[in-house]
Amino acid sequence: MAINQYKDGKGVNDHKKGNRTKTGRNPKPAIQINKQIGEDIAHYKEIAENVRKSRKWKQEDLSGVYEKIKKYIDTTDDEEPLTVSGMMFHSGMNKDCWYSAVNGDYDYRLYEYIETHNIDINTASIDDEGIPYIIDNDNVKVMLICWRDVLQKALLYKEHMDERRLLKKGRVADIFNMKAIHGWQEEQAPHTVNQTLIIGESDARKAIEALEKARLP
Repeated sequence: MAINQYKDGKGVNDHKKGNRTKTGRNPKPAIQINKQIGEDIAHYKEIAENVRKSRKWKQEDLSGVYEKIKKYIDTTDDEEPLTVSGMMFHSGMNKDCWYSAVNGDYDYRLYEYIETHNIDINTASIDDEGIPYIIDNDNVKVMLICWRDVLQKALLYKEHMDERRLLKKGRVADIFNMKAIHGWQEEQAPHTVNQTLIIGESDARKAIEALEKARLP
């Protein structure tokens, strides 16, 4: 028996759509769920970012970082050369914190510590490397020096070792290392040689006479 395609005023193909023509779709629940998921993800990202930013190294941590870097440096040689990533890894700092400290973002910690603990830096003890320090109530050595100075000194030591290896062996990898890590640049401007000849008056007259004779037939 043929289906009346126009029964109850429906369209030609409505009889093929089954229950969808009766109930229809309600996209609101799915949209709300996706919206909630997006809001949850944004919330958790915000928490993670706040935790990341709140991880600030204190002045009391500097001495431990310094000793770890020194210990790592002592284990390096020509076979196992010193690397920046190695210093980061052994210091316990991640790259963000390391470069923030190198750029001076943690230097305020020194002055914060001095003011908070009412320290007179002029009366502090001096270690074998000339760095002032105190021993706090927890028997921890607190270096009274900026984070940037300590880490930049470590980077300078690496540059010193790389330069020595470059002068000793002159390998291409060492040259690349000096350029990529330490910012060394080759002079691009071409060198010119001043070839101006300066002669006395008598010599000049002789040269002129010689040129005049050369032009005679």
